[in-house]
Amino acid sequence: MNGNLDGGLGLTVTNDMFESTVTVQGKLKKGYKVVVIDKAIIFLDELSAAVPEVQNAALSLVLDKRVGEYDVPPTIPICAAGNRESDAAYVHQLSAPLANRFIHLRLMHSYNDWQQWAIINRVHPHVIGYLQFKQDQLFMFTQQTEANMAKGDCGFPTPRSWTHLSDQLTDTLSDDIMNSIICGAVGIGVGNSFIAHRMVCDQLPNPIEILKGKKIDFDEDLDAAVRYSIATSLCYALEDFHKKYYDEAFDGQIKKQPQEWQVAADSFCNFIDNHLGRDLTVMCVHLVAKQLGISFTRLKDIDDEDFDEFSEKYREILRKTI
Repeated sequence: MNGNLDGGLGLTVTNDMFESTVTVQGKLKKGYKVVVIDKAIIFLDELSAAVPEVQNAALSLVLDKRVGEYDVPPTIPICAAGNRESDAAYVHQLSAPLANRFIHLRLMHSYNDWQQWAIINRVHPHVIGYLQFKQDQLFMFTQQTEANMAKGDCGFPTPRSWTHLSDQLTDTLSDDIMNSIICGAVGIGVGNSFIAHRMVCDQLPNPIEILKGKKIDFDEDLDAAVRYSIATSLCYALEDFHKKYYDEAFDGQIKKQPQEWQVAADSFCNFIDNHLGRDLTVMCVHLVAKQLGISFTRLKDIDDEDFDEFSEKYREILRKTI
């Protein structure tokens, strides 16, 4: 419940397998409301790190859904997660009775799944661009990793460490400090490779300047990972322009849209088509429409011939995004 009742508390909640019933006695004070959450999951994280005594305490909860005199509602599932002994983590082998209460599934990392999450959560374009062409480095934990850790090189690549590194990337620190942070997050070997990638990316044109329609110099011979980084940066910047300038009140009446949005939309389409090639242009279309939620109908300027040419050239791709 979220709220306060005049005249005392009077809230009754009944729950069964199919529905919930809420009865409120009294009058809610202004500005308050009753919120009943009837869906939940009990998640026992790092269960394999629990000592045997703690594991034994979970037996009744997992099998009978009971803790002392409290019965967990039947609609609430109980899940657990933990590392394996082969992961070189601090673990205790699950007792046979506890292990037998679960269905055991091994979860594997997926670059495609992580990339979709990363775009929506605005992971740094340098990270996304690098990993697009180094997907095997999204997660690396081998015997060599353990040997490196024994020597003091404790960073290694995982989806978590790449995301943490993304949060730390900034231009306000010196190169020496920033490079130490990079290697500390993902390890010296992978870190040095990413540092080289980032040095090239730092020379790329500012995506905001591109979307403002300014003339920029662009090296057409950049490698694929760097081009992917500028493509991602442009998509992020377009989302920012959309939030700032696009007027929902004039949706479908582009002539009345602010000039800043029209210039950004035109500049975005022209740049990706003229400089990034068909494959990355298609990627940008899907990224903007499917993952950032900006329909390409909002990029169209009624009087703009360049967009008409762009939409004709990529007609089949654009249709799939609508």
